[in-house]
Amino acid sequence: MSRWLWPWSNCVKERVCRYLLHHYLGHFFQEHLSLDQLSLDLYKGSVALRDIHLEIWSVNEVLESMESPLELVEGFVGSIEVAVPWAALLTDHCTVHVSGLQLTLQPRQGPGPGTADSQSWASCMTTSMQLAQECLRDGLPEPSEPPQPLEGLEMFAQTIETVLRRIKVTFLDTVVRVEHSPGTGERGVAVEAHVQRLEYCDEAVRDPSQAPPVDVHQPPAFLHKLLQLAGVRLHFEELPQQIGSCSGCLELTVKLKQNEAFPGPKLEVCGQLGSLHLLLTPRQLQQLQELLSAVSLADPESLVDKLNKSRPLGAEDLWLIEQDLNQQLQAGTGTEPLSPDPLSNPLVNLESTDLFFSMAGLTSSVASAVSELSLSDVDLGSSVHSTTASRRLSAQAPPTGRTAPVPPSNSLRPDSLLKMTLGGVTLTLLQTSAPSSGPPDLTTHFFAEFDATVDGSFGSHDLYRLRPRFQRACPCSHVRLTGAAVQLSWELQTSRGRRVSSTEVHFGQLEVLECLWPRGASEPEYAEILSFPNSLRSQASAQPCAHLRHTQTLRRVPKSRPRRPPACRCHSELALDLADFQADVELGALDRLTALLHLATTPPPELPAGLLTEPPEAAEQHTLVRLSAPRATLQLRFPIADLRPERDPWAGRAVRAEQLSLELTEPQFRSELSSGPGPPAPTRLELTCSDLHVTYEDGEKPPVPCLRVSKALDPKSPGHKYFLPQVVVTLNPQLNAQWEVAPEKGEDLELSAENLCDLREPEPSPFSSKRTMYETEEMVIPGDPEEMRAFQNRALALSRCSLEVILPAAHVFLPSKEVYESLYNRINNDLLMWEPADLLPAPAPAAPPARCPDASGFWHDSFKMCKSAFKLDSDSDDEDTHFSAGASGAPQPLARESRNPRSQSTFSALVTVLKGRITAHCETKDECGKRLEGAHGELVLDVEQGTIFSVSQYRGQPGLGYFCLEAEKAALYHRAAMDDYPLPGRLELPTFAPPAQLAQTIYPSEGGVTEQGASGHRGQGRGPHMLSTAVRIQLDPHRKVKEFLVTLRLHRATLRHRMALPEQSWHSQLLEFLDVLDDPVLGYLPPTVITILHVHLFSCAMDYRPLYLPVRVLVTAETFTLSSNIVMDTSTFLLRFILDDSALYLSDKCEMETLDLRRDYVCVLDVDLLELVIKTWKGNTEDKLSQPLFELRCSNNAMHVHSCADSCALLASPVSVYLFPGERSGAHPPSPAAGAPTGSLGSRSGAKEAEKEEEGDGDTLDSDEFCILDAPGLGILPADGEPVVTQLHPGPIVVRDGHFAQPLGSTDLLRAPAHFPVPSSRVVLREVSLVWHLYGGRDFGPHPGHSSGPNRPQNSWRAQGGSGRQHHILMEIQLSKVSFQHEVYPAEPGPVAPGRELEEQLLSRQVFIVQELEVRDRLASSQINKFLYLHTSERMPRRTHSNMDQLGEHWGGGGLRPSGAQSSPPAFSSRLLGVDKVLGYALNEWLQDIRKNQLPGLLGGVGPMHSVVQLFQGFRDLLWLPIEQYRKDGRLMRGLQRGAASFGSSTASAALELSNRLVQAIQATAETVYDILSPAAPVSRSLQDKRSVRRLRKGQQPADLREGVAKAYDTVREGILDTAQTICEVASRGHEQKGLTGAVGGVIRQLPPTVVKPLILATEATSNLLGGMRNQILPDAHKDHALKWRLDEARD
Repeated sequence: MSRWLWPWSNCVKERVCRYLLHHYLGHFFQEHLSLDQLSLDLYKGSVALRDIHLEIWSVNEVLESMESPLELVEGFVGSIEVAVPWAALLTDHCTVHVSGLQLTLQPRQGPGPGTADSQSWASCMTTSMQLAQECLRDGLPEPSEPPQPLEGLEMFAQTIETVLRRIKVTFLDTVVRVEHSPGTGERGVAVEAHVQRLEYCDEAVRDPSQAPPVDVHQPPAFLHKLLQLAGVRLHFEELPQQIGSCSGCLELTVKLKQNEAFPGPKLEVCGQLGSLHLLLTPRQLQQLQELLSAVSLADPESLVDKLNKSRPLGAEDLWLIEQDLNQQLQAGTGTEPLSPDPLSNPLVNLESTDLFFSMAGLTSSVASAVSELSLSDVDLGSSVHSTTASRRLSAQAPPTGRTAPVPPSNSLRPDSLLKMTLGGVTLTLLQTSAPSSGPPDLTTHFFAEFDATVDGSFGSHDLYRLRPRFQRACPCSHVRLTGAAVQLSWELQTSRGRRVSSTEVHFGQLEVLECLWPRGASEPEYAEILSFPNSLRSQASAQPCAHLRHTQTLRRVPKSRPRRPPACRCHSELALDLADFQADVELGALDRLTALLHLATTPPPELPAGLLTEPPEAAEQHTLVRLSAPRATLQLRFPIADLRPERDPWAGRAVRAEQLSLELTEPQFRSELSSGPGPPAPTRLELTCSDLHVTYEDGEKPPVPCLRVSKALDPKSPGHKYFLPQVVVTLNPQLNAQWEVAPEKGEDLELSAENLCDLREPEPSPFSSKRTMYETEEMVIPGDPEEMRAFQNRALALSRCSLEVILPAAHVFLPSKEVYESLYNRINNDLLMWEPADLLPAPAPAAPPARCPDASGFWHDSFKMCKSAFKLDSDSDDEDTHFSAGASGAPQPLARESRNPRSQSTFSALVTVLKGRITAHCETKDECGKRLEGAHGELVLDVEQGTIFSVSQYRGQPGLGYFCLEAEKAALYHRAAMDDYPLPGRLELPTFAPPAQLAQTIYPSEGGVTEQGASGHRGQGRGPHMLSTAVRIQLDPHRKVKEFLVTLRLHRATLRHRMALPEQSWHSQLLEFLDVLDDPVLGYLPPTVITILHVHLFSCAMDYRPLYLPVRVLVTAETFTLSSNIVMDTSTFLLRFILDDSALYLSDKCEMETLDLRRDYVCVLDVDLLELVIKTWKGNTEDKLSQPLFELRCSNNAMHVHSCADSCALLASPVSVYLFPGERSGAHPPSPAAGAPTGSLGSRSGAKEAEKEEEGDGDTLDSDEFCILDAPGLGILPADGEPVVTQLHPGPIVVRDGHFAQPLGSTDLLRAPAHFPVPSSRVVLREVSLVWHLYGGRDFGPHPGHSSGPNRPQNSWRAQGGSGRQHHILMEIQLSKVSFQHEVYPAEPGPVAPGRELEEQLLSRQVFIVQELEVRDRLASSQINKFLYLHTSERMPRRTHSNMDQLGEHWGGGGLRPSGAQSSPPAFSSRLLGVDKVLGYALNEWLQDIRKNQLPGLLGGVGPMHSVVQLFQGFRDLLWLPIEQYRKDGRLMRGLQRGAASFGSSTASAALELSNRLVQAIQATAETVYDILSPAAPVSRSLQDKRSVRRLRKGQQPADLREGVAKAYDTVREGILDTAQTICEVASRGHEQKGLTGAVGGVIRQLPPTVVKPLILATEATSNLLGGMRNQILPDAHKDHALKWRLDEARD
């Protein structure tokens, strides 16, 4: 080898240099180099070339062979200097200096000119042995000596290999420019990389000891090259505007694989860089993305070309062909068909793979292919598909007895690998929309701050220390990403039919900030979008704070159309693993960041394609994004809502001091993005975590935990399966004409039969489709669970953005009202009222769609105010108008024009809580309303299977929204006063057991409480949810009116009532806690709010257990409805209650906790329908009442009280305690003031006016006030019998207007006199009917007397009562149409006027009216029907406004003065205290009046005394009425007529009544004798039946004389027939027993009663005749008899 070293001949040296230049660089030059063109210094071994233009075609040929996405446009080299150390060629390295290299590249436009086997690229891969042969053979003179042996050639090749390994290339001032023109006519973009120095050499130059030995026959499998870059700067566009710089030295190590049989990538690059700084604008970033996408190595079109390119068949291809042939040969032998699973059968999806290639490569043997694959499969990537390969092997198992060839694994082969380590990376993205506050030349100023000479590595420093440096470098608003200790790796793997590229980035430290510079500010405001507070600690433990992985897989898909090019399926997966991180969530910052990303990612609009141009088929892309971290802390900052149009979004961070800190444990984010041919798919964003803890911070007080959410165990799963908290956001694409959803069921029918009939399915609604009417009002009820679910699912599916939240176990804690009020205002008035700023240029306004109604036009016509909402008085013409609240609350159907089935809502949200608890601490007040220090009240609400749903701009209507709330079970616990305890620092999840320190208030009804769940009614299936709420929100922007239609349904709930102070009741504390003030919103004028409220309670109950009484009270209501119209800023408020089918139960089993309704309770009160109306008025500013401040009106159909003596006493005990809690306090009434007048409420004039008012209101006119001028049938008829005309007035009749007074009309007896003041409160009961069923026996406990008789059948099980109730002993007291009014008058303000100090002040007024009172006897052994009832007759008809009982009381200064009574009102002049004493005094006075004045009348109505009195009364009227009439008006004839008429009716009726009683006495005597004389022989059944029928008709009196004669005839006829039949029956029975003697004896024994029988029949017939005559004269007597006495069939 020594002869090849030195000295060499000059010819050899020249030829070697020329050959090297020509071999490596000659075909890249435009001019061919020769020996004459070289400037050589052979002594020094240097070569210099200058001003060289590169050959574009040759360079592009090499770039294409390397599968480069770029192509050369222009290339120029300033100079090339080559130095060869001839003296030390094998020990020293050769150097190549390239100065002024300028390359202009662009993305490849089309297919290149050559293939991978071109001559230029093949020559570059020539071995050193080939180089030696060509160098010695090219141009050498003829050898004078014989050829050198092969050993010399090998030595020369070894020398060349040694020299090539030690070549060092240095590039100075290199500029690489990449240009890109979008092709849409816009201006192109360009990026220039300025490299000050680049050194390239083999790794043996740096470390010769690591160099492998030189072997010319077996070249090394891998080549290791080294690149070092210094002074790297990035510039953008034509102007040399710098966008990036590299600090420190960039060192790259390149590893090339020369033998494909060895594992590993073909190209491996490893590099290190100090730091990289980038400064970009959004437009530059967007253009860089376009540039990178254009030069992407994973371009789908280029990939398709590469995958479709012909290649020789390999071993795997041959194995697949063999398997296919075997399947075809065995197709007729009944083999098992191929599995449809593509993973288990590789032959199913043959069309999606590349199986058929060119036959040019079949010369290679299968064995060599198998050996090659076996070596290349030794790779880590093969383990990924091991499962798939095993499944394929199992699916293709050969038959027994044959050995199937083992198929080669279709694993990925590594192609390229890039690894970079950076000390630091900064990316600064400028906010171009913000006002600029930086220097004019920001780029120069920025990069001057980060010059390489002053910048060092900042990977080990805290990133917070870099903020002042960036503050000086970039004094304008921007978003900055800062990373330290960054490791980047990129790997490309290929296989048959697919290509996979993987990218991984590790950050030792990472921070993403928003730096906002307000106008005129000297310091910026920071928002930490992403930060890692513990990054330094994690860096010390060699754990990165962020790990980003991106994997992209490209597959070829078959052609969808023959003429279209093949498409490509792209699947990407982006995974980001973070350490414990922290992020500031601020809507303003997110708005600015969204606008920035929009500008940075949205390309300019493309030109529309021609009509005949078929758009290219888009590549199918599917991207999976995942993010995970062990713990995350989100700082939710509340923005200051500002709706003013002149607001400045760049004025600074407009946030509140309050914030919420959200701590998430094990958060995981997942999203799937899809694009490609076909309709756009929705985008789904999913966030899960195992635990969530929320803390409230206001900046002044210590943080307070307010929310805890955790996972929950699935009770239905047999294993340990948990439900995780989950948040899912779905972004649905906007529906257009091209991609419309398929028409739903019924929509096609709608188009065809729209004008004929409406057969469409009803529109889903949260309200019930079952219409319930009450009078003329439709009751709006929330829908059942199926209707709610259908409405929510459809709204979620047709929403542009939908949010679904699942909370398995949640606990909300509100420590005080101040915290709740702050959270309410921050969320409701700041977070929800916030609107994004106009940071982007406004797009051109789009034309509204056809037939689109106005935003509020669909409900303008349907809006109506409730009738009688603000007018409620007892003297109105329509007495039912005050019961019409909420008449317009029914949801109106949408207009046909606005019911587009494909219109989308803007936003919908669904929150599901599997188990939840809300704990609230409220204030505790004493009796005086003062807050108790050191104590608080506590409310706890537990919810199971609760859902909250909301949708805004429903179906594209801006003013329409819905809100729904459901809970399968709910329970409320309460305690009025508890001692304060320290608040926990961290909220723990409760066990959801009932709190031990609280009492149950509202809870699900137990199985035996309600009627459906009582004995005999169980097992009817699941019903609706316990709590359901549906709210419709409609906004009219033109009228500034927002209407809320609120419907609430509570099903099977029980309220536990407890006596407490008014300030300490659960509803008082709850309402006071929820009563918060709204903070004003800048630029927002709230509209007028109208709330239509409908509350429905179904099968609910109230449980009351007195502490000191041995009784339990249960009130049930099958239906309870509350409706109201609430208008903000109005003085009138109206509430309407409808109670249907309710009952009150009592029980004495106080020791038992759970009772059954039918077994343990006794129903004592049953109410059919009860209606209550409450009206309140706030008053006015004049401090003068124009209407009552509070008014309650009540009416009902019927109210039944069922009680025995003990149950009545038990019922009275809790009522007395509830109504009169202070009666047992022993308070005495105050003594009257000295000198105060008694018996007077005010002045004498006032009393007289009151008397006049009462006289005017009452109907006091008698029949005597009317003068009957003449009437037919009265007076003395003329002798001739001819009619005579009587002239009443001789002269003409003059009609005078106004002679008769105007009728008063209907008079309200409850209304106070006109001079009374307006009351402050009023309670009115109208037409309340009460029936009291008073039974014998006992309802509770054993009955001490005899056993009860057979119970009478009852209409309802409620009337069964207790076990000791005797139903045959029953009295009924019925009060029909009871009216009551209680008024409280306000105290007169100011000092008392002089002279009125001693006058009493009017405080209250009570009026009690009973229209009809009846006492009915329901004893089984009694014949009396009614003890007391209202007597009416033709002579004394019932007057319209007459009442059986009317009592009025006035309270003044604690005294009582009766204002009038229908029955002898008592006169009282002193004062009493207490209602019981007032009622006792009134009863005593009434009894005294009865004894003095009414006793004779009462005695005269007893038995036959009434007839005697009537007889003498007739004689008295005959003599006295003419005298009375003559004294009155001098008309004697009129008096005689009246006396004769009264005498005739009274005397005749009395005589007939006395005669009838005498005849009935004789009949009773005869029947007694008949019973004595009758034999004891049995009588047949038929005779008994006939007698019983006759006795039934015996008590029925004839209505008139005709009916009396008919009944008398029937009595005689039936009596004779009965006697004859009896004799025949007796003779027949005697003959059967004794023969003829027996028959004769029986007849003889029957003769005595037969003789008495005619007397009985005669008296009975006479009684019927007399009764008919009496009833003919006095028809009212028959009616009075029917009411007073019971019929026998009714008694039986």
